[in-house]
Amino acid sequence: MGNKNSYKRVIRSLIRTRECDRKLYRFSYKGQIGELHKYGFTIQKAWGYNWLPANRASNSKLLLMYSFIEGVLNLSSFPSISPWVFIEAKKGVDK
Repeated sequence: MGNKNSYKRVIRSLIRTRECDRKLYRFSYKGQIGELHKYGFTIQKAWGYNWLPANRASNSKLLLMYSFIEGVLNLSSFPSISPWVFIEAKKGVDK
């Protein structure tokens, strides 16, 4: 899910307004968590992704350094401001 509260969207909205950004970053992390709870899901895990300032498919020589920094800072543990969010949820309650 593209997180509308991500740091990348905030930066992009300050620089320029793009229709594709509004379509990509439509949902908020907190909103999606609330929707899942509303329909009886229990959140197992949530993590952030795509923190790098460069596209992961780029040929940038800095890509390995960016990836290393992302791992060292454990940025995946900050889904509320992450550009992309993955949520693992389970319907119902374990007995």
